Amino acid sequence: MRLIFIRHPESTKNVNGHFSSYENTEPLTTLGWTQVNSIKSEIQTLLDNGLIKKPIALYSATSMRSITLAKELAYICESEINEQICLNSINSGSVTGLNKEQMDKVIPGYFHEIELYESGISNAYTIKHPGESPTCFEKKISILLKEIETSVIGTAIIIAHKSALTAIFINYARRKNYYPQDFYGYIPFDNASFSIIDINNNNINIIGVNKSVEEFDLLQKKYDYNTK
Repeated sequence: MRLIFIRHPESTKNVNGHFSSYENTEPLTTLGWTQVNSIKSEIQTLLDNGLIKKPIALYSATSMRSITLAKELAYICESEINEQICLNSINSGSVTGLNKEQMDKVIPGYFHEIELYESGISNAYTIKHPGESPTCFEKKISILLKEIETSVIGTAIIIAHKSALTAIFINYARRKNYYPQDFYGYIPFDNASFSIIDINNNNINIIGVNKSVEEFDLLQKKYDYNTK
């Protein structure tokens, strides 16, 4: 089984610097649409070259920035979109939709803690979150991963937000004994980036994380799943 993870393309939320979103209806930017076309072209090329084979299971967060890409891929992959709300961002409670200045007014010092976390030196478990805790979010992600692993035979494409991707890769890294149980760190996932995991007989192989389209293309050719 090959799991291909894609972070959603750039939306106006990313440009405006807002922290999460209630509506998740922010449209893509011009760059976001360029990223959609680039991803779509890459997946089509891989399909044409037999490096990805149908049927393909397609999962997506429910945000507009995710569904927009999912619809484009659903057409070329001839797949139904399985929308999953847990692939959205973690619920940020009272700071949802706020920028840095607004967050500091609501919870003084909270944004500074987030900055330390995103610098890689802080543990999200030790931060007092105004919304959903990482532990609660992880449980939802774990349930979805079990569903995917028991239902997908060949390839799955999963379009998700950064916080969902972080929880997913911490989950797999722990199962590989790469990652401590009591730490929840920051993992960078750029907009429109690719990450790949292969699972064979419960053996997990993390092929690549946060790769560009060009890097993803090289990894697909180097680790041709269909030759296994």
